[in-house]
Amino acid sequence: MKIIYSIIIIIAIVSSACKKSFLDVKPKDELIVPESLPELQELLDNDRLMNGYSGSSVSGPTPALLVVGTDDYYIPDNFYNGSTFKDVQRNIYIWAKENVYGVTPIIYDWDAPYQAIFIANAALKQLSKIDRTSSVANLWDNIKGSSLFYRAFAFYGLSQAFAPPYEKSNAATESGIILRTDADISVPSTRATVKETYDRIIEDLLEALPMLPLKPLYKTRPSKPAAFALLARTYLSMRDYDNALKYSDSCLKLYDTLIDYKVNFSSIPPASVYPFERFNAEVIFHSISARQPVDLLFTPAYARIDSTLFSSYDSSDLRKEIYFRVRESNPMTYSYRGSYDNTSSPFTGLATDEMYLIRAECYARKNDIEAALSDLNNLLRNRWKIGYTDYFSSNPTEVLNKILIERRKELIYRGTRWMDIRRLNKEGANIIPKRKVNGQEYSLAVDDLRYTWPIPNYVLAFNPGMQQNPR
Repeated sequence: MKIIYSIIIIIAIVSSACKKSFLDVKPKDELIVPESLPELQELLDNDRLMNGYSGSSVSGPTPALLVVGTDDYYIPDNFYNGSTFKDVQRNIYIWAKENVYGVTPIIYDWDAPYQAIFIANAALKQLSKIDRTSSVANLWDNIKGSSLFYRAFAFYGLSQAFAPPYEKSNAATESGIILRTDADISVPSTRATVKETYDRIIEDLLEALPMLPLKPLYKTRPSKPAAFALLARTYLSMRDYDNALKYSDSCLKLYDTLIDYKVNFSSIPPASVYPFERFNAEVIFHSISARQPVDLLFTPAYARIDSTLFSSYDSSDLRKEIYFRVRESNPMTYSYRGSYDNTSSPFTGLATDEMYLIRAECYARKNDIEAALSDLNNLLRNRWKIGYTDYFSSNPTEVLNKILIERRKELIYRGTRWMDIRRLNKEGANIIPKRKVNGQEYSLAVDDLRYTWPIPNYVLAFNPGMQQNPR
């Protein structure tokens, strides 16, 4: 019960903090806090906050804006205009320039990650008071390594939503996110630079690596492969392809399992079924996105898959039948059902398929065509019906383009597409997401400031002088 009370108290502090610029309320001396290593481990095992739970309105520590801001889906006009949709959902859907969140009291895309960060910081603070003796070294290390990983994971998601895309030339001067690295709620909140943001993510992960286990007890817990995977994803978003290759390779050398779709799905599941098991064999670290206030934008009852994207899947590609279900027959429209969470909540964790695609892309960029094609074809053989013919090209540009196409098709609704648009447009990809609503077209130009989402107004209200992201 002491552990339960501790968790409740910490959540209560965080909840009030979200209304007062995270943690502006000083804790009372009589608050019960975890004191032993088992209690700290149980605190981190609160997977509803640290990983996300689809039955919660708050849900996971990854901003859902990374999913709903993309061009992978659309909302039919009759839903957009209906009474179910609120102004905040309509504004986010069309990338509104002003008053994006309207009067919504809490934006969980911001608050949920910072709740996980607070818990990680609280665990680190209490851990510093406990001696690391030989008898408890493994548990002590796991708690510290896990806390650092959870914090880095949340910082990464926040950086992709609320900080501008990484550009080495100006990363040291552009405003990044708020880096809360202390559980002391009286410390003022200030924005770090983009460089400081990424440096902190990488530093946390590198420090965590030697303390994490090779295989976690549960996939909601961090591990060495997970830390390598998040480093690979982070460096990819920075367009540092040498390090993205290094860490995706390090991850796959420790864990490289792929699901063979033609074996696991010898018959296609009924349309109403979410086909993938939670914690399936490809999952390295399990996490899902936040939900409120944007969940209607990815809910299968409303969101429809972009028709061009759907048509890009070959008829022999099992993903076309497994990832999607028919919603209406005239005209034929589809919704997504392929989340590795086994629910409608977008899976935003780390998995081996993403690592194969990162490594393949980086090999292609280094003109190592043989290695790039090996990874790509290995993945596609596990996605195709019997009779897959290996893709081949001797042209590095063609191979890279093919990998990027397969990356979009494989990682739909994973929270990676928003990052991909931001980074690839820095390299001349000229990806321009578009929406058409009530006959009017909305779009995001290549260099549009709206690729960075605004910080919630209530955060700025309790932090006078904090700069809002320009729109």
